[in-house]
Amino acid sequence: MLDDQTILRQRGAEATLHHVATLWKQTTLPTEVANQLSHISPQHDIHNVVIIATDGSVVLAHVAQQLVQPYMAVPVLCCEAAAVPPFVSTHSLVIIIEAGISPDQVTNILRYTQQYSAPAILLTHDAAAAEYAAAYPAATIMPIAHGEVQVERQRILTTLGMLLAAYHLLDSDVVDAIVYSGVHVSNVLQQWGATVPTARNLAKQLARQAAGKTAVFCASGALAPVTQWWQWCWQERAHNVAFSTTLTEAEHAGAHGWLSHPVDKPFALFDLASENDAATQQRMAALDRRLSGRRPHTKSILLAGETEIEQILHGMILAEFASCYLGVLNGVKQGKSDKF
Repeated sequence: MLDDQTILRQRGAEATLHHVATLWKQTTLPTEVANQLSHISPQHDIHNVVIIATDGSVVLAHVAQQLVQPYMAVPVLCCEAAAVPPFVSTHSLVIIIEAGISPDQVTNILRYTQQYSAPAILLTHDAAAAEYAAAYPAATIMPIAHGEVQVERQRILTTLGMLLAAYHLLDSDVVDAIVYSGVHVSNVLQQWGATVPTARNLAKQLARQAAGKTAVFCASGALAPVTQWWQWCWQERAHNVAFSTTLTEAEHAGAHGWLSHPVDKPFALFDLASENDAATQQRMAALDRRLSGRRPHTKSILLAGETEIEQILHGMILAEFASCYLGVLNGVKQGKSDKF
């Protein structure tokens, strides 16, 4: 079915796959956004960074946090839109990813940051957001989408990196690495395209393995938030139940969870690891052997790239392709549902 171009076209997958194939370009910011970032002039020393988001955006925020935290001297916290942490002050940088957050919630967050004189950045895909944010002059409004209201997801990573660099919290070399990671992924994603047959297409193979099953994604270290992105893509694009976990959790309490059920379970297990990380691959293989006969065998997904940033983007875009194909197998009409 996945090699039948007519079926892909009928289910809207052809256009979605074409869009997904261009996601790597979103690591480069439009000139107007880059210019706006260059004019930011910090007024206070920043002691902490708070990123407020919801839905898929909060997953991206966690990915960004994992990317930048090793290079920063101040902590970065990601939180859901429901509340602003009570420690926010003049020395906090509050970044709000508006996609999926109601206007009332955005207004409440901006009101709180203004009360405590905390600098706030509103990343928005909605032109109307500038209107209700205009009442809060301390807030900087920054677009993260072109034309339509579709959020350009990977662009959020670059925007967050450049924001932190503008506030002198992150070295520009890290931002350059994020931008370059898009070029790396562009060199491999042709292998996952619609015209590449299943026998040579990893994304299609993963979709077929997952069809009709609940997926469980596992990773370690910097790749751990990427499993949350796979879970989100599985649910949002393929309408398929999925869960994510860390390798440490899977080795301990997670392992016990498999002991009281028959091995023939409707689960598909996927381990994500860097192709250069032999130690993590060995831990995952050891866990698979330990639970042999207790749970289905795992499928290893090795992510390519010389840097963690390249591996993370590799994993994120592969998830987009695979979940689109799984959506086809699940009978999901692709297209509009891939918007926040």
